[in-house]
Amino acid sequence: TAAAAAVVEAQEGGPAGTAAAAPAPAAPAIRSADDVIAEVAADILARLPPNFDLEAAERAYPQDYYNSMNTVLVQELGRCNGLLGVMRGTLLALDQACKGLALMSAELDALGRSLFDGKVR
Repeated sequence: TAAAAAVVEAQEGGPAGTAAAAPAPAAPAIRSADDVIAEVAADILARLPPNFDLEAAERAYPQDYYNSMNTVLVQELGRCNGLLGVMRGTLLALDQACKGLALMSAELDALGRSLFDGKVR
């Protein structure tokens, strides 16, 4: 009957007796190593804290003969700022090298391979 043919057509997605082609499964997107490295570097860069305010630390913890740890604290904050600066500079240089805007040095290549592998060397 016509009603049964309409139901079959609606269920199959086409005229009665023909099967509709199923959509092809989407293939996973293949990303290059440079894309993965740039993404990981950007993620690390985004999670780095801002530099410490050394002047505010010196005001809050002034140098005092009886509190020598205040001096050590400010010195260590300065060293930490230096480390953060090196990390930012290196990650930005790696990003530029992955984009082809700067030369990829042996050091940056080793860092990129480590980030890609998820290993610390």
